[in-house]
Amino acid sequence: MDVLLDEVGSDVRLVCIGEATHGTSEFYMKRIALTKRLILEKEFDWVAVEGDWPDCYKINCFVKGEENGLAKEVLSQFHRWPTWMWANEEVAEFVEWLKHFNSGSTRQPIGFYGLDVYSLGQSLQVTFDYLKKHDPQSSCEKPVLELLSQMLANAHMYGDKDEALNVVQNCLVAANAERYYRQQLFGGPESWNIRDRHMIETVSQLLHVHPKSKGIIWAHNTHVGDARATDMAKCGMVNIGQLLREVYSKTSVYLIGFSTYKGQVMASRKWGDETKEMKVPPAAFGSWDSELRTGGTDRIHIMKGNPGFDTVKMQRAIGVVYKPEKEPSSNYVPTNLAQRLASHSCEVRTRCGLTLIYIH
Repeated sequence: MDVLLDEVGSDVRLVCIGEATHGTSEFYMKRIALTKRLILEKEFDWVAVEGDWPDCYKINCFVKGEENGLAKEVLSQFHRWPTWMWANEEVAEFVEWLKHFNSGSTRQPIGFYGLDVYSLGQSLQVTFDYLKKHDPQSSCEKPVLELLSQMLANAHMYGDKDEALNVVQNCLVAANAERYYRQQLFGGPESWNIRDRHMIETVSQLLHVHPKSKGIIWAHNTHVGDARATDMAKCGMVNIGQLLREVYSKTSVYLIGFSTYKGQVMASRKWGDETKEMKVPPAAFGSWDSELRTGGTDRIHIMKGNPGFDTVKMQRAIGVVYKPEKEPSSNYVPTNLAQRLASHSCEVRTRCGLTLIYIH
C-alpha cells in the first residue's frame, strides 16, 4: 500500500477507490485501510460513498460526536435494499474508528456523506420537516425545483455549514431523484447519467462548503473508472471518474480500482431479492482479471510508465445483482486499463462476505 500513498501527491484533491463487486470483504478492508492512511498521512478531510445521503448523514453526525451509541445502531437504520453494502461489520469498524479519531483530533472533524440519488421519499420528508420547523413561510407544495432554488437562496438561514449542506442536499437529491425515476420509464443511458452527474454535484457541494478540503470517494469500478476507456462511452454513458477528470483535471484526481481472479461475493440473483453468498468463478481467459493474477500473489499495479496496460481487454464487474452461471458472456466490460485508472489492485482470491453480514 505504500506505493499507492507515494502516488498521491500534494496536488491530488480527490481519491476515488473502486471495487469490482459490492460484496467482497477484502475490497472493503483494503479500501478502509487506504482511507485511514490518507486521513492520517495525507490529511484528507471527508469520505463520500455510493450510498443514500440521509442514511450516510446519520453516520456523519455520529462520527462528529453529535450522536451517541454504537456504530452498529446507526448502520441498522439503513433500510433500503441492498442494505448489506453499508450495514456490515467492515463499515461498522471504520465508523467507530472515525468517531474515535475525530474525538481526539485538533483538525476539523472528518465527514462521512452519501453520493447517491435513490432516496426520493426520505429526502423530501427531511426537507419538509426542516422547513416546517425552521422556515414555516416556505410552501411545501411548491415544485421540487422551485423549492431547491429557494433553499439555495436561503442556505445562510439553515444553521452551520453542515446543517445547511444537509438541508440543501436533501432537496437536490429529491429534484434529481424525480428526474432519475422518470427517465427509468423510458430506458436508455440517461438515467445512469443523471445518477452519476448527481454524484458529481454532491462532490462539488462538499468542496464548496469545505473549501480547500480533500475528499475520498468509495464506489464501484463502473463509477470510478473513467467511462471513456470502456464501451460505456459508445453507449452514451458518463461516470464519476470521467466527470471528475474533466472538471478538476487529471492531476488532481486519482482513480484506483480493485478486482479479483476468483473467490466469493455477497449479492442477490435479482433486484430486491434475498442476499446470498455466491462463488465467483475464475476470471475469463485473457481478461485483465486473469492476466493480473500472474505470479500467484496479490499485486498493486501503477498505470503510469507501464505501456502494457495501454490496451483493451475485458474486465469483470459484479453488481448487487449477480448470476455466476452467466459468465463469461456477461459481467465483463472492454477496458483500456491505463486510461481507465491511475492504479489497480488485483486479488488472486477473495474470501467473500464472511464478515459482510447484516446488522439488522
